[in-house]
Amino acid sequence: MPRVRGKTLKEHIRKTGKLELHDALRILRDLAAGLVHAHEHGVVHRDIKPSNIMLDPSGTALILDFGLARALAADDGTLSISGEIIGSPQYLSPEQAAGAKDLDQRCDVYNWGILGYEMLAGRPPFVADSIHEILAKHLAETPESLRALRPDAPDPVIAVLERALAKEREGRWQTMREAQSALRHHRP
Repeated sequence: MPRVRGKTLKEHIRKTGKLELHDALRILRDLAAGLVHAHEHGVVHRDIKPSNIMLDPSGTALILDFGLARALAADDGTLSISGEIIGSPQYLSPEQAAGAKDLDQRCDVYNWGILGYEMLAGRPPFVADSIHEILAKHLAETPESLRALRPDAPDPVIAVLERALAKEREGRWQTMREAQSALRHHRP
């Protein structure tokens, strides 16, 4: 693998807080393109989070750490070992939080929506004192409105992210390509 110079998205968010709208949308587009490529090659990442995204010196976002990735054709899509959830609680999809074994690309769509929310709001949609509280929020709560946290964000962009964050997989974009296409039509 090539060595990539730059900083993680986590470092960037920590330093800047809310990202400028055009920067957040550029990063979301880069990530969507990377996830479309992975999904079209039969791989679900399952751990999309700011520390797994590198911003190179030109600002291009690159997806790192496919350590939890799973082939879509694998027989066993478990996300747990000895009953423990593997992944980062703030970035898990509801089905990951529930321990579902039949994970597909829609969990990456949800994770992508969380990153978009965090870049625009300056914080993840669900914050709590314990892992169990965060998991419960992923399963049952609706995040605070991005409209309230980021009034400068265009309604269509907020709608794309809200759909990515649907609790039920059937309510989300069914493929990353669908989300990518919807976001492509909306530039600030």
